Amino acid sequence: MISTARSSNDHMTTVSAMLRDAVYKAKSLGPDDIDTYVATYEAIVTHIEQQIRNSDSTCAATAFEHVADAFASKQVWKHARDTYSQALQVINAGAEASSSSVAASNESAIQQKPACGAFTVLQKIANACMHLKDYDGAWKAHQECLDIVKPPSFPISDSRIVTVIGNMGHVLYAKGGAAAMGTAITIYNQCLRLQRSLSSRDLLAEANTMSKIGCIFRLGGRLDTAIEWYEGAIEVRTEVLGDYHVGLSSDLLAIGNILYRQRELDSALAAFSEYLSLDRSSSPDSEACFFVHVLDKMGAICVQLEDETNARACYEDLVSIARAEVVHSKSLAMAFARSLYNLAVIHNAEGHISKAIASVEESIQVGILESSLASRCLALIKFLYLKKGDEEKVQMYQRMISDLLVGGDESSEYRHTKRCKKNNNNHGAAAA
Repeated sequence: MISTARSSNDHMTTVSAMLRDAVYKAKSLGPDDIDTYVATYEAIVTHIEQQIRNSDSTCAATAFEHVADAFASKQVWKHARDTYSQALQVINAGAEASSSSVAASNESAIQQKPACGAFTVLQKIANACMHLKDYDGAWKAHQECLDIVKPPSFPISDSRIVTVIGNMGHVLYAKGGAAAMGTAITIYNQCLRLQRSLSSRDLLAEANTMSKIGCIFRLGGRLDTAIEWYEGAIEVRTEVLGDYHVGLSSDLLAIGNILYRQRELDSALAAFSEYLSLDRSSSPDSEACFFVHVLDKMGAICVQLEDETNARACYEDLVSIARAEVVHSKSLAMAFARSLYNLAVIHNAEGHISKAIASVEESIQVGILESSLASRCLALIKFLYLKKGDEEKVQMYQRMISDLLVGGDESSEYRHTKRCKKNNNNHGAAAA
């Protein structure tokens, strides 16, 4: 027995040394050297197959899992999945050998550890399959986990049972399609019942499940039902986190977007305002794009409610955030440009021609405009310079309009300019 232990230790020492060496080599590899990385780890897999697997199955399973973890850390998911599968094969073979060599009365004690090991590896296989969009493979791995999750391998109250059920819902959600979504709702409801039955409940996990159900109903067009689930999730989260925690963000944002889609503008504005009021001290690195998204929607709502004062405040806040960002994503840049245009519209309506010109020129300089917004920006700034009496700038922007509309119908732009003049250009660009 001592010699076997020494053999296991020697094997693992060798594998660990090989892994350390591979990690050291990987640090010098660039993103295009993934083949070299894969070859290094495949060599370790070969060593395990040839030198360890037949002599020490427990060590071999652990070694395979370590190598698979290394593949996963580099997001080489196919090799990770295949190597986890090798670990599982060894674990299952060892369990079969053990069960045939002991009396039935002792089988439960022998089987518990292999079952636990198989459970962990199966979860990792499912995760790799999800990254590979192999949803059938992920489902199969979770189903095998459920076959394991039964007494005496696990007590029925073990939270890992809930994890498996929840993950099966995630698989169906990712797979998409009406049938899969319907089944996903059933599974998430089952998951929620199990979560609530645990002696040590995780309320935030319950809230996450409720949010997921809300999301499925939203995607299915059942918006009122979706709001009910999101509000239920907020109620549970508030019980744990308080009224102003940043953890309420996603549900409030979802509710606001649904209400905006339903044209319930006052309610949407209230939801978005509550979102902005959350305490973000625990999450100081919140991405600017979320604030921009909300402020863009709030500004558009205020314009539709003819509340220009608050519309201007929303757009000014958005512009301030966008200017502070070193790198703009496409969606942020488009919202930035759109808000500058809308500020120009408001400034013009208030008679502040110079401010309007400055805003619309900055909007053009941002450089990422939908063609319709680009046309409106150019038509507006031409109109503003026409009001100011700067004929040179009028001609310059007319040439830009002509260049933009080469091969198109310019009459729409002229009609837009006339509307600007007639209506004092009092209509902003709508939020996406």
